[in-house]
Amino acid sequence: MPRFSTFRPSSLLTIAIAMALLATGCSEIRKLTYPGDVTYIERSTITGAMRQMADAVTRLENAIRSAPSQDKIDRATVVRELSTLETLASTLHTEKGYSTDPVLDKHMTTFLDDVALAREQAEMQPPNYFLAGHIAGSCAACHQFR
Repeated sequence: MPRFSTFRPSSLLTIAIAMALLATGCSEIRKLTYPGDVTYIERSTITGAMRQMADAVTRLENAIRSAPSQDKIDRATVVRELSTLETLASTLHTEKGYSTDPVLDKHMTTFLDDVALAREQAEMQPPNYFLAGHIAGSCAACHQFR
């Protein structure tokens, strides 16, 4: 029967510290295991940005739908929310075009282009909100299978 008299509480602390270091290093190791042309995006970064984008889309839709007519739409709110969407979406867009999320890779460039065009049209004189009204639809199209 083995004896555990040589096992000390300090050994348990050493094991706990080693496991904690290993767990925190896993994300760094994962980044190193992808090819150089792939940008690693943490799942929490994607989730956080998507939640904020959903909030911005909701505010955008409310600004457009709550107006009794096209000329009563609050242009400042529409432009602000489209700008917010551009900023958030650009954090998920990779210059290289390849990330750890193939759905983002496939759709983010088009989404960014659509949002930029919608913002430009909302800033025109007179403003055109047609594309701004369709931004939420592009979100729904991408998320229908998620």
